[in-house]
Amino acid sequence: MLCCPAHFVFYVLNTLALSVNTTLSGPLLSRFDIVLVLLDTKTQTDAVVSSHILAEAETKSHNSEEDLGTIWPLPMLRRYIQFVKRYFRPVLTKEAEKVISSYYQLQRRSATQNAARTTVHAESLIRLAQAHARLMFRNDVTRLDAITAILCIESSMTTSAIVG
Repeated sequence: MLCCPAHFVFYVLNTLALSVNTTLSGPLLSRFDIVLVLLDTKTQTDAVVSSHILAEAETKSHNSEEDLGTIWPLPMLRRYIQFVKRYFRPVLTKEAEKVISSYYQLQRRSATQNAARTTVHAESLIRLAQAHARLMFRNDVTRLDAITAILCIESSMTTSAIVG
């Protein structure tokens, strides 16, 4: 990862509790910064949709002008990540601190939020904001970095609502 390890879990779930679906205990699950819930229901149109997507992908692969691998070859991407990990130690600006603090306080006031999860939540926000600043080649965590981190966390918390 780009900063102090931000942890991600991608998991296909049903409507049971997250800890049941992942078979991870609450304390262990709270160590992850982002958990994306992906729901997949089987429908009669799955075969038609998948055939269409595969046909489109085959057509695009033959007709594509620039492949992503030619823009950012994997060795170059690895060197970039190693470079930013080594030389960038982003520090929160006052604006970023205010955004993260305001969001944190809003979450603490929320009756549906677990206080222990909210504590990890603040640390996650800072790590994600720092990772974004590194990715953007900066030593200052800006307001945009803080907002991006919040959007990642919000997306993580609302994925099941969006997909469902």
